[in-house]
Amino acid sequence: MLAAEVLGVLTLEARRQSAPDDLTILLALTAVLRAKPENAGPIVAEFLHYSDPRIRADAGNTLARLKLKDGNDQLRKLLTTDPDPIVRANAARVLGTTEDKASFDPLLDRALKDKDLRVSRSARSVRWVP
Repeated sequence: MLAAEVLGVLTLEARRQSAPDDLTILLALTAVLRAKPENAGPIVAEFLHYSDPRIRADAGNTLARLKLKDGNDQLRKLLTTDPDPIVRANAARVLGTTEDKASFDPLLDRALKDKDLRVSRSARSVRWVP
């Protein structure tokens, strides 16, 4: 029941036509970690497109901690193009955790070339080989 309510709140915020409530989104992403609702991945992945980097980073963190592959295509883009280093670091964590084989080259590139230590460290922490 709680899990369904959490997903309901996230879905409402994702679909809202007026300005979504950033604090509600952040709290709901944290609640997803606790409630672990089924099929949470697609709705959490929608927040990878959000304008606020904190929300993109938290969405990535949620996907990483739950080992969900939803949003890996978008995460590959965020890994190499997002201006926020925490978003890039969390993207690296998700792609490594979900063993996304298409991400091997971008992860290696970020491990060797990213100027932010958090990103390069997250990309280096990948423990799988395609």
